Amino acid sequence: MKEYENRSMPQGLAMMLARDEAAMQNFARMDEESRRAVLDRARKVGSRAEMRQLVSGIAAGMTEGQNDAR
Repeated sequence: MKEYENRSMPQGLAMMLARDEAAMQNFARMDEESRRAVLDRARKVGSRAEMRQLVSGIAAGMTEGQNDAR
């Protein structure tokens, strides 16, 4: 089960990406390493507001490292 969890997209991230076309497109354009970093971060999110902030950063075209530097 753990292997499956590590490969799947967190439900909260999927729902928020579905509501934000720019974030969805930017996520799709990311290389594998960047997508993996976003998924790892999304798995550690503790609130809806934190997930919203992550998705806003994706929509703005920020890379994972830039998003953390805010």
